[in-house]
Amino acid sequence: MRAPWSLMPLLPSALTLMAGVLLGLTGWWPVVACVSAIGSAVLFFLHRNRWALALLFCSLGTINSHFRIPVQAPDFISDQPSLYSGLITRTRIGNSSQTLTVHINRCGTDSTNISDISPFDATVTVPAFDTEYEPMQTICFRAALSPVNPVHDLPDELTSADIQLKQRIFMHCVIPPDSVKSVTPASGIKASLKRFQSESTRLLLCSNLKPRTKEFLCTALLGDPSAIDPEVRSDFASAGLAHILALSGLHVGLIVMLVSLALWPLRMVHGQIVATIITISLLWLYAAFTGMGDSVVRAVVMLSVYLGAGIFQRRNSGINSLCFAAIAILLVDPSALFSIGFQLSFAAVAAILVFANSINPVSQRHRLAYSIASLLSVSISAMIGTALISCYYFHTLPVYFLIANISTALILPWLIGGGAVLTLLLWLGCDPPWLCHILDLLYSASETIALWVASLPGSTVGQIYRPAWLLLPYAGVLAMLKLWLETRRKLWGSLLLLSVVITGACFVIPADKNLSDTLYIARTTYHTNLIADITGTNPIIITTAPRADLGAALHNANMRYANFLGMRGYDSLRVASESITAGNLRWKRPWLQLPGLSILVISSDTLLHHAEGHAQYAILCRGYRKSIHQLTESVVCDTIVLSYDLHPKRLARYRAECDSLGLPYRNMRSDGPWSIPISSR
Repeated sequence: MRAPWSLMPLLPSALTLMAGVLLGLTGWWPVVACVSAIGSAVLFFLHRNRWALALLFCSLGTINSHFRIPVQAPDFISDQPSLYSGLITRTRIGNSSQTLTVHINRCGTDSTNISDISPFDATVTVPAFDTEYEPMQTICFRAALSPVNPVHDLPDELTSADIQLKQRIFMHCVIPPDSVKSVTPASGIKASLKRFQSESTRLLLCSNLKPRTKEFLCTALLGDPSAIDPEVRSDFASAGLAHILALSGLHVGLIVMLVSLALWPLRMVHGQIVATIITISLLWLYAAFTGMGDSVVRAVVMLSVYLGAGIFQRRNSGINSLCFAAIAILLVDPSALFSIGFQLSFAAVAAILVFANSINPVSQRHRLAYSIASLLSVSISAMIGTALISCYYFHTLPVYFLIANISTALILPWLIGGGAVLTLLLWLGCDPPWLCHILDLLYSASETIALWVASLPGSTVGQIYRPAWLLLPYAGVLAMLKLWLETRRKLWGSLLLLSVVITGACFVIPADKNLSDTLYIARTTYHTNLIADITGTNPIIITTAPRADLGAALHNANMRYANFLGMRGYDSLRVASESITAGNLRWKRPWLQLPGLSILVISSDTLLHHAEGHAQYAILCRGYRKSIHQLTESVVCDTIVLSYDLHPKRLARYRAECDSLGLPYRNMRSDGPWSIPISSR
């Protein structure tokens, strides 16, 4: 086989393995696995080894994904309380509770009758802080697990339950602290490395660094994504620098540079092989230390193959090393194919390997100029590879990413390298103020660049909601671009132009915004929100939140319904305070008028003084203290709506009063979401 295909023999195997992982989640998996296995055997017999291996990996991927990627909740889980045991893999601290992600692998009726089961992930919420739970602890608890069922108040809403299902978490529970029977440190090398990482994070947080620098190094060096402030993360993302906050090949490359400098004396005495073995070993220790993320493992595998090729004096291929890394990761964890980190990491590196040299205008003979131009070509190539994937998941695209990446390229190696040196010194009991001061200056410069770029007009293009199938024509555009760059023929140039036009037309076709002229009564805990989706205007929010909490309530609603707003082309909700008129909707507190329908929204006793008339629905919210009987003396109500924010005891009392009065009612806690058409009445 001719170059360049001879330099990437694992490319067909990697592609068929990915296809097998996808097909393993369909009902056709037995047919695909059998046909692929038989075809592989036939091709091996015909000495078509490369394609035989590709079909073998397709069969392995199909079987592996079918049996190892859960697609539904375990069917052996009972709704009765049972004893469960598993490993805590992730923790999240809230205002009033701790939420743990637990990889459960044992179940039983009691401590004397607990046995191994097929492992699955579940979220466990503990509403207390008496014990602080940490990853890599084994927890044993008694609970009744319930399936995760997303319930949407608004269309296109992205709830925490949706996110859990995407992460293959199908069960959850809330338990009191006394239901936790035991919490013990997990054993093994991985658990020891995790504790070492936690201790390193503690040492950095206790150092002489400024708080922002500490958070950055904990995130970018030690792999703790929860350490950095969300606003800082947003600014870095808007500037096109989000990749420096997520451990990736960039960080692994900087670690290799640091290790190479430290081992330079060994190489000077002709110890290249020993130095290479030490470097590979340290890379794998760093990968394990930071949690074996997909992007880090990909970079470590590629560098291990690259460095190992030098030991065995074999020719190295970047694409082949990338394919080897993909195969290794997917064989160990087939669900990695569906993670954002895996997709962005491999797409970025593949694009760099394919396009970086082709679009670099400087010849490699001019090393200095070529290296400087590579800053541009590598950044552009990475953006080419990840642009549409980022748009699909995050719905935004940074515009000035080149300015930000080039500006920070000279700072980041010193910042990460200095942070690694400081971490080693902290373990030795030394916290040099001069080094901390330098790192603070370097991080301050990086953050200043990010803030400046993020503040530029039009720094990001937002509200990009496009279907996943656009990746197919986009891949065709990239293929035509590569062929044209390599050949410069008019045929490929014409096909490139045609594919760009077709893909661009598909991209600019407006998405279906699902405008419905509907009023949605949302279920929130401390107040009631009514969202009016009216064609031609910003969706309106009518909230019972007190004036002091109005800003926080609006912020939370905009965050919660970001997808709902973005898919309709709006940035935020429009607040209706005391009165508003929009289309067929009329609001003057506490009355909401729709065509042929009156709704009374009662959030305090004082509102009853203005509640004279007839209401088809009376929504009782937190803040109302009187009885249902007193309400009916002030206004004629056809139906009482008991909102989600009512205290459970008051809710039970109102239900009993409605039953005794024979008054129809709707319970928002048990009856689920509720919406009312506006224009059809």
